[in-house]
Amino acid sequence: MELTVLGCDGSWPGPGGTGSSYLLTSDGFHLVLDLGGGALGRLQEHIGIADIGAVCVSHAHHDHYADLFPLSIARYCGGLGAPGLQVLVPRGFFDRVSDALMPGTEEAWSSAFDMRTLSGGDEHAVGPFSIQTFNMAHANASLGFRVSADGSVLAYTGDSGPSGVVHDLAAGADIFLTEATHVDGGEKDFHLTARQAARYASEAGVGCLVLTHIEPGVDPAVSLVQAREVFDGPILVAHPGLRV
Repeated sequence: MELTVLGCDGSWPGPGGTGSSYLLTSDGFHLVLDLGGGALGRLQEHIGIADIGAVCVSHAHHDHYADLFPLSIARYCGGLGAPGLQVLVPRGFFDRVSDALMPGTEEAWSSAFDMRTLSGGDEHAVGPFSIQTFNMAHANASLGFRVSADGSVLAYTGDSGPSGVVHDLAAGADIFLTEATHVDGGEKDFHLTARQAARYASEAGVGCLVLTHIEPGVDPAVSLVQAREVFDGPILVAHPGLRV
């Protein structure tokens, strides 16, 4: 299983930045975790739009799903892929985002996507990937994904504040892809700091920690230093194009 970071900015994009999006590839199958603003363009630096096998969306905040809209147009109007792309979303997702559909594009959305609703505790298989879902401490119906393939496990928090569920999600994962929106002094109930993320990584015994969703204006070098004070395993800071 290979991880390619497409976008990783937290909450809003910085200059030249891209919303959250991560490409997982195994046995030639491409699974996309989140598709924030600008991610569809980044994705095409690696694979074609028609090559997407499935999409998982963690929650209904724009920086994690905004490029579903152009994706639906590309597949429906542009013919870039067969109808019915499997899109896995939290409960209530479509109700929250449907008002943002441009008039006349509802048919593109319904034709392009086969929307499947997931709740925390569900298990789902797509291509070579097995996916377990976790309810995260963020907005209503925010999911974390524990993805297994090729004997490897990647745990992705989506967005989350401090919670024992983060530990459960990450336990023993080979790659822990975790939000680290803030640094010391910026603690919130609904986001993690780099230090908090690293503490979960240490307690959960993960193989490699990947810090992502760092808010523009936060120095990633500071995030890295604070994480290293807690976790002594390999740590990477996400950036577009990073491969793990």
